[in-house]
Amino acid sequence: MVSAACARRLIRALCLSFFGKSMEDALSQSSDLYEQARRMMGEGRLEEAVSLFQQSVTLAPHFKSLELLGECFVRLNRQREAIVPLAAATSLNRGVRAPSLLAEVFLMLEDYHAAKEMAELALSRDAGNRKAGEVKRVVAEIAGEA
Repeated sequence: MVSAACARRLIRALCLSFFGKSMEDALSQSSDLYEQARRMMGEGRLEEAVSLFQQSVTLAPHFKSLELLGECFVRLNRQREAIVPLAAATSLNRGVRAPSLLAEVFLMLEDYHAAKEMAELALSRDAGNRKAGEVKRVVAEIAGEA
């Protein structure tokens, strides 16, 4: 078994060799890119936000960057591109927002089975989630289960 200190040294060495910077530098730069992307998103400059979120995720794959990257793709009507970042955000965090957004994406793409699965996952995390509940209701209606 590898000690935590040994694992940290190994990660630092890998970051230095791969990125040419320390892990702390990579995290700091990733955070700065995330903040810039949030500003761009808030200003409606979604293409620029996508680029900045992608750079941030490359340095440090944080669930919120992935979730917002997916949301940008949805708002740009690029649903297929939203799947991977939203799925990654869903697995990196126990929150409800990413799986409920992913359920909506699958519904828009008419993948009703996946939409229902993601809605059920979101509802297992928060039984009162309105978006997921609505997706589940629409899928049931389409399937004739309502």
